[in-house]
Amino acid sequence: MESAKSNYHDNYQNIPEVFWDWHNQRVKIMADKEHSIKTLKIVKKLAGKAGISKIIAYVVPSFQKMYVNEGFHTEGTIKGFFAGVDAICFSYFLSPGRSISDNLYNGVLPVDANWDRVKNIYQQIRLPYITRRARPTDIPDMINLFKSVFTTYPSPVFDKDYLGANMKYDRVIYQVAIDTNHKIIGIASAEKDSNNLNAEITDCVTNPQFRGQGVLNQLIIELEEDLNSEGYICLYTLCRATHAPVNKAFFRLGYMFSGRLIKNCNICGSYEDMNILVKVLR
Repeated sequence: MESAKSNYHDNYQNIPEVFWDWHNQRVKIMADKEHSIKTLKIVKKLAGKAGISKIIAYVVPSFQKMYVNEGFHTEGTIKGFFAGVDAICFSYFLSPGRSISDNLYNGVLPVDANWDRVKNIYQQIRLPYITRRARPTDIPDMINLFKSVFTTYPSPVFDKDYLGANMKYDRVIYQVAIDTNHKIIGIASAEKDSNNLNAEITDCVTNPQFRGQGVLNQLIIELEEDLNSEGYICLYTLCRATHAPVNKAFFRLGYMFSGRLIKNCNICGSYEDMNILVKVLR
């Protein structure tokens, strides 16, 4: 999960939302309404002056020609993203190095010869756990688990105030798995866009001792049930393209590969490619 958290809005009507994501050195554009080439050129100019290396844009299909003419490249699609209308995922690279993947891929997922062996070992252990909605009192344990797995992360999940505000204002649903010692051993979240009826399934993490036991699958299923009951149309996730287990977890739940964002966010100490996986609920 990756997500831009700080934003900038022009004081004009009929323009896209523009989010400035300094941690990931990118700008995100949400273009679901009419806007001019001039607006797009201004964003590109400001991003260049600020030293930003990538612009990503979620664009309704009717604007495709304009973005292509402005040098944007298609990296994927998200079906039903704008309240049932598809979004094309465009990228514009202001730094040549940001546009080149560091990985060689064999199909959708990288080959991970050790995964099946490791999975079998963990399945034999079958450690017990329960799942529930996260509470503010869980935040310290959540941060500890995030820090134990990720050296860097695209959003500020190491910040207790950020997690607390997301819970308080219902911007993000956090679902957690708890072991018999009352420790959090798994987390998954849904970052909600109530205007467009889409949600990003993100912040997926499992204690290594519990991997291969369906913890992540169960957390995602419970998030899906909540979002479905609230009338959401589109669920999607941006998975680390080189991390086979989390991709496989989403594939097992019916998410479909829909593109790859090159060097999209700063996670585990470097810019990584992210697979776009999508599931439409209705």
